[in-house]
Amino acid sequence: MLKTKINEFITLINLNVLPLFIFYVILRSRAVYKFLVSRINIRQAAVVVVVALMEAELTCYYNPLGEQLLVSATVIRNSLLAGLLFGYSSGWLTGLLGGLLVLSQGAESMTVRLTVVVVATLSGFLAACYKERYGNIWVGRTKTLIVALVLFTGALLSIDTAMYMEAGRTVFVEELNFSVWKMTGFLVLLFLVQRIIIEREHLAGYDLLAGEMRLARQLQLDIVTHPEQTAADPRLQVAGALYPAKEVGGDWYDYFALGADKYCFVVADVSGKGVSAALFMVVGCMLFRALKSSALAADPAKIMEQVNADLCDNNGAKLFITAVCAILDVATGELVYCNVGHPRVYVKKAGGNLVDLPVTNKGLLGCFRNKAYCNNSIQLYGGDQFLLYTDGVTEAQTHQRELFGSQRLETFLAATDIATPAALCRAIVATVNNFSAGNEQSDDITVLAVKYAADGEKT
Repeated sequence: MLKTKINEFITLINLNVLPLFIFYVILRSRAVYKFLVSRINIRQAAVVVVVALMEAELTCYYNPLGEQLLVSATVIRNSLLAGLLFGYSSGWLTGLLGGLLVLSQGAESMTVRLTVVVVATLSGFLAACYKERYGNIWVGRTKTLIVALVLFTGALLSIDTAMYMEAGRTVFVEELNFSVWKMTGFLVLLFLVQRIIIEREHLAGYDLLAGEMRLARQLQLDIVTHPEQTAADPRLQVAGALYPAKEVGGDWYDYFALGADKYCFVVADVSGKGVSAALFMVVGCMLFRALKSSALAADPAKIMEQVNADLCDNNGAKLFITAVCAILDVATGELVYCNVGHPRVYVKKAGGNLVDLPVTNKGLLGCFRNKAYCNNSIQLYGGDQFLLYTDGVTEAQTHQRELFGSQRLETFLAATDIATPAALCRAIVATVNNFSAGNEQSDDITVLAVKYAADGEKT
């Protein structure tokens, strides 16, 4: 008795678990996924039918119990899957040919075998009708499972009823229990198909999005960085660095000439991160550049006022910008700057002293129309450097949420004696990264360093 039960259990595993595992491994492949989600042609439909028949044929000779109903269940399952996945020709043809295969075996009466032919063909046809009307089986997943369960259960009961009516008996409870195993295996297989297709679609979407984001990152860097991060004027050295926290970000730096002896430097930070901030960043960057040839270009405060007005005109997303705009007269060394809500600017004197330039204006760009801003200025001499940056530097943090802070940046700048802006930018970024010790970057990091030499000196 115990041995019989063990054999029955092993049979159930052979008929359900092992085929499901094999199907799962096959379905994981990218080639099968593409086949499942594409609209197949006649030749491919023929391949589906042949593969289904081969499985049914193997079931005829290698099922442990040797029961014809096992073959019938396999044929019905394959016809339903073919119809749900591939449509009319695959569904009903798989059922018809599979039923004819059962008809040719001769293990049961002619009535039972003809019932299999009709039921299998009808199952594949109805499954294909469902697909044509309601679309892919992974769209309405629960509904599809219910429909498939009803069709599969009805088909099995039809065959069971035909078989036992032919013998003048009622359906055995054991056979009903075995049918439950068959239905469970069929539903699990269909569920696996649905889940794997959905997973593959998501992965494909992620791959596409990742590619788009990489392209967007490169476009952003092309916009805000300069191929030669050195001003054409021999009295200046300029270098910048930008490291978005995500693929794209809202920070930017820029510089451009204003006539023969003046240069404008801008560092700005859009609220938020990611795509929305990056798009708003492009708008802000273009607004600043658009003013470089206007009459306002000599006055940083006037530039800020115009950019603020333009941003307020179309800002339904309610984003805002903090920024520093500085204009350096390389003939005189005068640095005039306007700081709107941005971290302070630092000047490292040639003698080693560190000077921090206070924020000149509270508030934000893009929030309040008709704002008036004011400037501040400092006199630079040969060898002086000044640094503009965003709060991604000072707000970098460790795993314990300790901030890098302005004090650490000031200590670093006061203690360091770095000769070139490029080396200074690299050193700041490296110091911040060492401090955060591998912690995920929480904000965009941007620095812009400028070294000035008086007229006639070399930088």
